[in-house]
Amino acid sequence: MLIKTGKLSIILELKEMINLFRPAFSREKSFDNFSRIMLGFILRDDVIGVSDFVRSGFDNDENPTAIYHRIDRFFRSSSFELDTLREIWCSYLANDCDDVIEIDGRRVLIGDGVKQGKSGRKMAGVKRYSQSSESMAKPNMIWGHLFGAIGLLTGASSGKMFCTPINSDIEDGIHTIKMWDNKDYKKKSHVVQMIEQGINVLKTTNHNYFYALDRYFLSRDVINMIDEINDVSKRDDKSKNTIEIITKLRRNGIGYEEPLKVEGSRTRGRPRLKGASIKLYDLFKSEKNNFKEEEIFIYGKNQKVRYFIKDCLWGLGCYRKMRFVLVEMNGHKSILASTDFTVDAKTVIQVYSSRWKCEEGFLRAKHIIGSFNYRFWTKAMPKLNHFRKAKDEDPVDLIDCPLKRKKIIAAYRATEVYTFLGQVAQGMLQLLSIKARKLNLKTTKWLRTYRSETNSEQTMAYDIKEIIKMGFYTSKDIGNPLKILNKIS
Repeated sequence: MLIKTGKLSIILELKEMINLFRPAFSREKSFDNFSRIMLGFILRDDVIGVSDFVRSGFDNDENPTAIYHRIDRFFRSSSFELDTLREIWCSYLANDCDDVIEIDGRRVLIGDGVKQGKSGRKMAGVKRYSQSSESMAKPNMIWGHLFGAIGLLTGASSGKMFCTPINSDIEDGIHTIKMWDNKDYKKKSHVVQMIEQGINVLKTTNHNYFYALDRYFLSRDVINMIDEINDVSKRDDKSKNTIEIITKLRRNGIGYEEPLKVEGSRTRGRPRLKGASIKLYDLFKSEKNNFKEEEIFIYGKNQKVRYFIKDCLWGLGCYRKMRFVLVEMNGHKSILASTDFTVDAKTVIQVYSSRWKCEEGFLRAKHIIGSFNYRFWTKAMPKLNHFRKAKDEDPVDLIDCPLKRKKIIAAYRATEVYTFLGQVAQGMLQLLSIKARKLNLKTTKWLRTYRSETNSEQTMAYDIKEIIKMGFYTSKDIGNPLKILNKIS
């Protein structure tokens, strides 16, 4: 059966995106394993682990056990560099992707941390974390990994949007392991690493960006880093593109009026850095009559929003001028903050309201794509002690055997490779969904409730399976998705 032109273009687009990564591999066999894994993320029916990539299809003359061990070794392989894969994917999204959303002339980056529980006693980087979620189904404390993830807002500004993943890496519990691999590495906090991820995206493109972050990331260190990267005089390339943070302020946040200029001769002492303090949350009452009301497209529909703008200094000892937007909607009150004090309130509200797309992306990554369903461990890793006290020395710091260090580094690297490839597969499905919407291709999957004309990642993956099944069902290579992909031209 022949595949229709529109559906065939979807498969060809998938093949082109996978082929983008060919220059990163020194051997053809390694690239074949990579392609098989990417197809496995898309075509698999469950989210258990590496074995899913074997069950997603193999030829009759292939040994499933051998395939499993080959793919398992791939994640620890030295035939490619993870940083090279990241650069290729980031460059494609930043420069060659046509479906990136712009708000007020700037693209939107979205960043946040995500915790993934892991019970393995021999896994690298596992630590104890508190859960800040309000869900009663989640425990208060977990053992696992803390990832810092960043994505780019894609889709349609007046329709369905995605937070297309750019990168994610473990940002806590692995400082010692990173120092083994790189002697010049310096320990950095989760907040600093998240800002550096946004800055790295800025350096790969000539576009300007908004960076939407949770209120956890509003700190003086963040503001100083943003001001430094936006200072053109301190750059080597002298590019003029900038990045601005849009985040949320705590309810007890305090701002400061700008200091009054003293006319006449200067008085004794240092000039004042700030004026009177302002409890910003109190402005919801004192400025109640000065709020403006406007209908804004946020959270997938037009909603009436009341807002008030206040420009003032922020940060004890920093006193940096920022724009604060007090927002009231459906009885909820929030204070949004922007490092760009020239941006209008509507833009600030739209950018921050898009931040929830990363939470939606995490949900799909965990339960649909399986980006965090990894199980990489090594016997060289000291057994995790759940009862070790904070004052006790970390057993990892005591390891001095080069061979053990090498094995632990490989296990840690395998975790990040697996997670990154899963998020790339998720991004590919999102971009294919947008393309299918432009081609007006309807899904063949029955949906319980109608959500959007643009497919979700799960629905798009189902459609790709159906296209392959419809067009190649009678092929003798039907068992191997990699051979099917290579046949398409």
